[in-house]
Amino acid sequence: MSNYDVICVLGNRGCGKSRVCQWINSQQGNGNIIAIESGDPSASSYGFDSNLINQLVFEYPFDDEIFKNTILPDRTSADQRIYWIILDCDVDTILKRTPTALKQDVWYTRKALHYYQQRYRQLGAHFGIPFLAITNSTLEEISHEIFSIIHNDSKFYEHYRRIGTQILTYDIIEKHDIENQLHSIIRLDEIPDLPEYAHEFTNIDQRKLYTKWYVNSQSCETNSERSILRIGEYDLPITGPIFKLATEGESKKIYKEISGNPLTKNLAFIVLKSTIYSHSKQITGEINSLGSIRACGSQLFLEMMWRNGLKHAYRSISAHGIIISDFVKEISPMEIIVKRYCEGTDKNSYYGILTNENIVSPRSNGEYRSGPYVRFDWRNPNHISPSTKQALNENMYYYIYEQSLGKEEFFKKILADKQYALPVSCSLENSQHFSICLC
Repeated sequence: MSNYDVICVLGNRGCGKSRVCQWINSQQGNGNIIAIESGDPSASSYGFDSNLINQLVFEYPFDDEIFKNTILPDRTSADQRIYWIILDCDVDTILKRTPTALKQDVWYTRKALHYYQQRYRQLGAHFGIPFLAITNSTLEEISHEIFSIIHNDSKFYEHYRRIGTQILTYDIIEKHDIENQLHSIIRLDEIPDLPEYAHEFTNIDQRKLYTKWYVNSQSCETNSERSILRIGEYDLPITGPIFKLATEGESKKIYKEISGNPLTKNLAFIVLKSTIYSHSKQITGEINSLGSIRACGSQLFLEMMWRNGLKHAYRSISAHGIIISDFVKEISPMEIIVKRYCEGTDKNSYYGILTNENIVSPRSNGEYRSGPYVRFDWRNPNHISPSTKQALNENMYYYIYEQSLGKEEFFKKILADKQYALPVSCSLENSQHFSICLC
């Protein structure tokens, strides 16, 4: 028995787990692999609980104690390797497969199936489990994809298991950041594209600036046979994940994992920063542990969305402010606000709006007469480079300077300078400000 690897197949109701397991177990020469469906009582004979993930679907994703203390084993009691795999199937397809008698069951409603789908998606990102989209795949294709993970990508499977949101921290990301790996070995050269204020600061880590430029100007290639990542003239060993900062803003840092791992190629790894930002005052600040507070609030919003049939790019959020998300290449600088009551920006921006009975219902605690509305706000940049006409923080070195000086000093020396500051109501070329309201 100890010569076998065990696959535990997880997923939503009606996504074909039983048929996939039967197909795998029926194949001759499958490499001594046994496939077990989650919840199968026979798993106990291998010394592990195959129902562990299923039970967590019914726990609140923001209950940190439960999720932090749940350990997903990688080996059976007989030291057999366990591969956890989640299958994902489109809800419409599941409903077509569902027998008529079961369609009246509350567990098989569209709303329930959508919720379970999002929870398995969350659990996959939390534990670092492959999440395979199988809606249009045959049994043979699904089995081939699973075998490929085991036979060809077992190292990448191990790497992903170590960077689920249960384990992943900012320190781990920093350790595996390609810029930090190159920093000590890179040969310093001329640093191009520095911001116009660079000459004002002489105590900035020049090696850090050059490494930032080098990483963003050189292409990366992976050599799977040698297990190396080549960037420019440097070879880095692939012994785990390698993160590259894709973009950074006032509220978050977004990383891509670039080691060539097929299980992470469509994911983003996001760090919520402990910063606070005022668009109207054009001021930024930092509050200890604010990233964690924002994360806990976001967990609640995600749960509300999942329960109401909505999907978000975010897959899993840890209480420490780490997010695993679908990677979205282009995101417009737009805020979408849904309001039922006249509060916040509306109340403070429009004098007398609360007493205007054509807009706000009287004796209603500020409820809009027309009901809830959706507003789309396009956000202008607050600080513009006079030479490039681009937002200051679009310069790749911006946050290195800010971090080196500290937010307060950087604000005083740079952001408060009138040559960079853009008035909130100002309109420049290539810069717009508008609101669209749907009532």
